Amino acid sequence: MPSHRFAKPEGGFFVGVTLSDPVDPEQLRTQARIAGVDLSDGAGFFLNAQPAPFLRLPFCSMDEDTARCGVRTLATVIERSSPRDQHRGRPSPISRPKQPVRT
Repeated sequence: MPSHRFAKPEGGFFVGVTLSDPVDPEQLRTQARIAGVDLSDGAGFFLNAQPAPFLRLPFCSMDEDTARCGVRTLATVIERSSPRDQHRGRPSPISRPKQPVRT
């Protein structure tokens, strides 16, 4: 997800990602769930509303392969949800994780 901002964690349990494009958070969570990635509402991790959509991606309860597959799947869902990418007309394939990815 190269166009989105995130800080590489030096420890901890999650990666915070701020999306560069406006997306409907409910639609994003629904589409991610359909693709096998269960997202929580990132707004719940702040006292004040955030100017851009924020995703909290925990990685502590899964192996590296599952996390990578979940991020790839989520990147595809985000790309499809982005207003500037919806006019391409070429949906990219989503490879579902072997097990649901819970975040």
